[in-house]
Amino acid sequence: MVRSFRNIYNYKIPSICITSILLVLGGVAAGYFVGWLFRHNLLSSAEATFEELFQSLDTTSVRHTPLFLLCIKQQVKYAALLVFFALTNAWLFYLCGFMIYTGFNNGLLLSFCVQLGGQGGWWDFFCLLLPHCLIYIPVYLVLVAKLHTLRHTTQKRQSLLSGLPLLLLCLLILCIGCIAETFINPPLLQWYHGL
Repeated sequence: MVRSFRNIYNYKIPSICITSILLVLGGVAAGYFVGWLFRHNLLSSAEATFEELFQSLDTTSVRHTPLFLLCIKQQVKYAALLVFFALTNAWLFYLCGFMIYTGFNNGLLLSFCVQLGGQGGWWDFFCLLLPHCLIYIPVYLVLVAKLHTLRHTTQKRQSLLSGLPLLLLCLLILCIGCIAETFINPPLLQWYHGL
């Protein structure tokens, strides 16, 4: 048992995960800057979108089935594209683009939340991302690390089959994240906004 704790303590985060996190953070910074730079053009449409979102939370019950199917479709698409590009020579280009794009979208969201809500916009931002992102982020980091490792083997297709159990586990956990996004996030938003 002591040995297993030592193994956990000595575990090093793969450099591809650190690079991915840095790319996302760079994308967040760029998205925040673009949102602030074009605030006069974009803020009114963002404000209308936020108002529509919170009115729908206030006046109607959330339709869980379409929301869940949308979440599943989006997460399966992202995971499938990562697996596909891991088998090609464009892996690093796609991975960099995916991480920057993800960060950029979240940076724009953060920018709009802060501009519309002041300092309380930070809480709005985190409330929009919780609890599902606490599931999505580690799963995608594990997925990226595994796919990056499998790429370096000589027979990629066979190595992908050997990594299939982990990939299926990642998909299962992403489904759990979709359940959290569908069934926990809307009530959390309603509670936070007093609806």
